[in-house]
Amino acid sequence: MSDSPALRWLGAQADALDPLLRDLHARGGVLRGQVRFEYGVGLAGMLGRGLGRRLGLRLTSGMHAFEVRIRHDGKSMHWDRCFEGRTWLRTVFTPVGTWPDGYWVERIGGLRILLTVEVSDGAWHWRLLDLNWHGLPLPRGLLRITAYKRAEQGRYRFHAGFALAGIGKLFSYEGLLEAETSA
Repeated sequence: MSDSPALRWLGAQADALDPLLRDLHARGGVLRGQVRFEYGVGLAGMLGRGLGRRLGLRLTSGMHAFEVRIRHDGKSMHWDRCFEGRTWLRTVFTPVGTWPDGYWVERIGGLRILLTVEVSDGAWHWRLLDLNWHGLPLPRGLLRITAYKRAEQGRYRFHAGFALAGIGKLFSYEGLLEAETSA
């Protein structure tokens, strides 16, 4: 567990995670399954599709094969997500400080997102603290993020949703994933 930045960051709060999630954050792993990918409607949907293209997510709304590879390098948590076996979205989460006063920095291109974690009913919920674009602060209320992972019947339920205040949902994806088992 000492190599896991997630568990080190959470400290005693890690005990509140469901054992399945705690193990995932201790060792990393590969999860696979189907996710429902949805764009918003109207202007929000147009903006979501544009953002999706910039992220390499050339997806239509509906069910898609999904894989996530989670690993730690001792300093950061790496999440490599793959849609339809061809489009990879790689993200690095770097912890700053520790729970409850610390936060995580997620970088996606020029976007820098500061997040904290709330553990509730054994689930891991991301909560947005701040964001900036190429070093320029953006209004915190501009982007709404709903992101969590929880254990469900021995599998992993993932949800990630992004919306702009006053405009609506850009896109979201959610699914129930299975852990890859070693042969």
